[in-house]
Amino acid sequence: MKRIGIAKGRGLDKCIALLGNPEVYKAIMEEDRLHYKDDTMEVVIVRGADLAYAAKNNFIDIAIGSQLLFAENIIHKMQYMGALPISDCRLSLIGKADSTLQDVRIVGTRYPRVTVGKLNKLNLHPEIMELSGCLESWLLNDSCDAIVDVIKTGNTIALYNFKELVRLAPVEHGIWLNNEREDLQTFVSEVRQGKLSKYNLIQ
Repeated sequence: MKRIGIAKGRGLDKCIALLGNPEVYKAIMEEDRLHYKDDTMEVVIVRGADLAYAAKNNFIDIAIGSQLLFAENIIHKMQYMGALPISDCRLSLIGKADSTLQDVRIVGTRYPRVTVGKLNKLNLHPEIMELSGCLESWLLNDSCDAIVDVIKTGNTIALYNFKELVRLAPVEHGIWLNNEREDLQTFVSEVRQGKLSKYNLIQ
């Protein structure tokens, strides 16, 4: 039995497609279910913030989601197996339209570990506010000078008249495997390479 956890949100449809199981795709993407199980695999959809917890506590053997999730939460029993052919987002430092890097003293983010590492490389050492969502609100009410978040289209930045101060890194999806489940390595490798996908979703 393959126990697979997938982070909901950006890229979910493409991640499901990579599993190559039409029944899983139908259940989750067309019927809007969060769980699927048959004789060969069990798939559960969780919040990205909970994916590492599920892996750490042995609820899943395979984890699929943004690389940021495991960069924030180091789970030694989970081996990184590689990036998936899904990469349409970026991690950026975002401020108000009139702000500059010199104005950045407090930064709000859901990814404090990654944020500190990226900003230190730019010789920036702001105070970090660890938040769980709705980062734009904290920037709008001046509780922080900038936020570090994932950008896909840039529509939200335009809506609030923010600007991208620095593009910190591309954000890729990855796949991780529990070290105790070596029997699943071939399956994971085929998923990672897109060999099982029956859908025209991977660009």
